[in-house]
Amino acid sequence: MVRHVLSETEFRLWVQMQAVDQRHSIRVFERFTVGLSDATRAECAAVLLHDVGKSVAGLGTFARIAATLGLARGVRARSYREHEALGLELARKAEIDPGVLSLMAGGGRQVFVRAFASADNE
Repeated sequence: MVRHVLSETEFRLWVQMQAVDQRHSIRVFERFTVGLSDATRAECAAVLLHDVGKSVAGLGTFARIAATLGLARGVRARSYREHEALGLELARKAEIDPGVLSLMAGGGRQVFVRAFASADNE
């Protein structure tokens, strides 16, 4: 399913994610597509790639919790907290579709923004 949605370049980014983040992105994608059945390919790709920046930090479960709570202060913890910006930078460097980049940066139609936020927060 992921290979069907993502371009080859986008897929190469996605496979860099830890398995836990890949599983999360698939669950979010599934909820997202139920909530927004007319989603574009770019919207679907942005949802699948939304946590790609977490691959930079490479933290395990407990370290992620500590980073989220502000208990960890190292470079990797900061990378984890800034994963959205790091993911966008990784995507830019990979030269993925500009439409996907825009969506990853927070752009897009309001129905997309709402459906994605709802799917990611369940």
